[in-house]
Amino acid sequence: MLVLLALTFVLSTFAFNFNVTLPVLAKVTLHGHSYVYGLLSAVFGAGALVGALGAASLGRASTKVLLVGGVVFTGGELLLAPIHSAYLAGVLLFLIGAGFTAWSANSNASLQLAAPDHLRGRVIGLYFYAFNGTGAIAGIMTGWLCDVGGTELAFVFSGILGLVATVGAALTLGWTPRLVPRRRATEPRHA
Repeated sequence: MLVLLALTFVLSTFAFNFNVTLPVLAKVTLHGHSYVYGLLSAVFGAGALVGALGAASLGRASTKVLLVGGVVFTGGELLLAPIHSAYLAGVLLFLIGAGFTAWSANSNASLQLAAPDHLRGRVIGLYFYAFNGTGAIAGIMTGWLCDVGGTELAFVFSGILGLVATVGAALTLGWTPRLVPRRRATEPRHA
């Protein structure tokens, strides 16, 4: 439970600051106007809806989906850093939204299922503090990063920190992706 709470704290504080970064991305980085901001926000929201529907279709909490969602969410931010095209930014924001919701839905559900009945309310209170409670500090920090190095710096910082936290959580939880399919016991070994 502590690993999931720590991951929630890091990702929500340092990576989920789109209320600050999207307006700057639309106006300063992409040289757009309010309609560009509106479109980018809508595309992020559409991705979040797809991620939520995907998470709901599983019918159970999944550590794998939680971690893959975290990688898509934060890795997408890292990929978004050098982008100066509204179309490419939109595609990435769709993926980021889907990854964010897949991560957050599974994180919340996993914590609720792992918490003992008598502590569930307290654990979820800590979760929601980790999820929303640091927004004021995070907004100031993200605004400063945007001021110093534009959205490029803010997204690189968020992406790297988020990826490190997600990979650290995966290693701590003992989960690693299978890059090579497992060989069945009935398959012959090749020398």
